[in-house]
Amino acid sequence: MIASGKRISKPQEDPQAWSQAMDLKQGLRETDAFQKNVDFAISWNQITVNALNGFSDLLDQAIQVGQRR
Repeated sequence: MIASGKRISKPQEDPQAWSQAMDLKQGLRETDAFQKNVDFAISWNQITVNALNGFSDLLDQAIQVGQRR
């Protein structure tokens, strides 16, 4: 532990602790992937809102032009 800074360095040293450590690492990877997906969805949502707002503005302008004629 002193040389590597790790409590266990091989699975055979403490199989149960190794298994728990691997489960925690997998959980962190899954959480990281979930967070990246959420960030992507939020970004995609904002892009969509901006595009729809722009389309709405163009539609309003077209209605105004049509009412003038």
